[in-house]
Amino acid sequence: MNQKLTLDISNINKLIGKKHILNNISLRCESGKIFGLVGPNGCGKSSLFKVLSTLWNPTSGSIKINDLCLHKNKETLLPKIGAFIEMPNIYNDLSGKENLNILLKLYGIRNKDWYEFLLQEFDISNFMDKKVKTYSLGMRQKIGLIASLINNPDIVFLDEPTNSLDINTVHSVHNIINILKQNNKLVIVSSHILEELDSLVDKTFIMKSGRLIDTYAKHKDTSTYIEFNNKINLSELSLILDNIPFKEIDDFTIEINNKDINYVLKLLTQSDYTIKNISSNNDNLKSKFNELMEEQI
Repeated sequence: MNQKLTLDISNINKLIGKKHILNNISLRCESGKIFGLVGPNGCGKSSLFKVLSTLWNPTSGSIKINDLCLHKNKETLLPKIGAFIEMPNIYNDLSGKENLNILLKLYGIRNKDWYEFLLQEFDISNFMDKKVKTYSLGMRQKIGLIASLINNPDIVFLDEPTNSLDINTVHSVHNIINILKQNNKLVIVSSHILEELDSLVDKTFIMKSGRLIDTYAKHKDTSTYIEFNNKINLSELSLILDNIPFKEIDDFTIEINNKDINYVLKLLTQSDYTIKNISSNNDNLKSKFNELMEEQI
């Protein structure tokens, strides 16, 4: 997709009965970036995703994509959107393959290169012919993620996408999100793991009690420090990290650029190096979040 997309959310309110679920939410996102959404349980993250994906209508306010009102132009705009919200509905008595084939037909997808890439990235091919009701929670999560991304959407909403996933699959999710960014997609992702978002997103929106209380943009070109349990062998580590530049701080610690962190972690999980600690000298999302939560009490 070459066209630049903007998502403008203006004064969104959502009431269920007399309860104010979302309270005057306004924010702006653009394609080619990854945005985070964080907050304590019950703050309204999933509710906002449901409104953004048109599962719910807002009580008031507007959502525009390139100046088109989302809820008035569903037929045009929804095919551009992929959403993973809570646990997606899939047919338990059908196999994974049958579930996904339904979506391939609904979307009219003939070029299956992206679909095949997702199957490979999530390492799910051996389970495709088994009924979904036999799947573990993690396997259901994988099928749900593939279903939400199968149309190679331009706008992606991912609500806690790494829950119940093993470490290798988490890295696959991160890899896919970064590929979406490189392809000029617009991605909003929530996670309760603040360190995960801090390394992944460009800007984070912080919510509490249905309100947007602050935003956090990480510093560019900052460094991450990885401390190992085992002593570093520089030549060996250079081969493992596949020419990713790093600086030796001491016998157990290296410094890398933040932009390389996800790929480096993926490479290290395939090695004998075990990580003792990951840190940064800069203020991070976790400290910002904790500070805000204390202020709001």
